[in-house]
Amino acid sequence: NEPWSLMELFPFILIGALGGMVGKFIIKFNIMWCKFRKTSRLGNYPIFEVLAVTFITAVLSYPNPYAKMDSSELIKLLVSRCGPED
Repeated sequence: NEPWSLMELFPFILIGALGGMVGKFIIKFNIMWCKFRKTSRLGNYPIFEVLAVTFITAVLSYPNPYAKMDSSELIKLLVSRCGPED
């Protein structure tokens, strides 16, 4: 409920830069994965690949409490002030 201050801008710049670097590595990994798929036997079984990716995503996402939360509630938590009483 309060306006943002200039000091809050620097962490967001850092988060944006880190997000860009992580995105770069994800794109590089995706290109390597596509090359691997074309040269391995995995490319012959696309349904198995989809099931494997689905299973890995489910296993990694299940323990994350933020993945289970409604998006509007998550955004509310992200933009609200926090303090010792929370």
